[in-house]
Amino acid sequence: MEGRSQAKIIENRGIKLTKPYVVVGVPDVGLVGLIASSFMIEHANMQEVGYVESESLPQVVMVHGSVPLPPVRLYASGDGKLVILLSEIPLPPRSSYEVASELESWALDKSAEAVIGLSGLPSSERLESDSDSKPKVFGISNNDLMIKEVGKYGVQPFEEGMITGTYATLINKGRLLGVNNLLLLAESYPEFPDPSAAASVVGVLNSMLGIKLDLKPLIEESEEIRLKMRDMMRRTQMTASQVGSPPSAYA
Repeated sequence: MEGRSQAKIIENRGIKLTKPYVVVGVPDVGLVGLIASSFMIEHANMQEVGYVESESLPQVVMVHGSVPLPPVRLYASGDGKLVILLSEIPLPPRSSYEVASELESWALDKSAEAVIGLSGLPSSERLESDSDSKPKVFGISNNDLMIKEVGKYGVQPFEEGMITGTYATLINKGRLLGVNNLLLLAESYPEFPDPSAAASVVGVLNSMLGIKLDLKPLIEESEEIRLKMRDMMRRTQMTASQVGSPPSAYA
């Protein structure tokens, strides 16, 4: 397809998808997208089906269980109806643009139902509230019907503010290519990993996609997850400060 970016999605052989929903989780505010996507991959028993290759990506290899893995990978459910793009590294601006652009073109090729971004929304109310309270989820979409649909699950419209980075590119490219896009934003701690915010967006996807994941492990293991994700949060903040990047979304 003409106009595709320098990034390229490399698929494993035999990948079979059926008009999938494509979920995107990258490190940003509260690591909401990363935590939520990692949880879904593990608890929905999703399998790696590909990865993203780009010269602009940092030269990093992730190691899990002594196995080297690319830092930006794709996973799919057994029925081929759900795909998750997971980035285990903060994406610099050029990489962010290329990866998001390539994903939208790939989603179009696969006749995806929608591309769904998961992110955090820095919230003073979240800082001041009880840490056990359920964070609110806001949504923005290029499809009015999709916003009405997720409204049934308690998602409030994101009415005023700014979207930046990976998720902004997803929305812009999706609009140009005619791919349905939805961004779910959970109220989040701006500087700390926030598993409760991640649980809120997974809860919406449970209802929207009928995946019915048990959220108890994500909530009960929140302190362990926070400790595990501290280094990633520092790297994410360092990348943002080096390039002068604002949060992915703010009101």
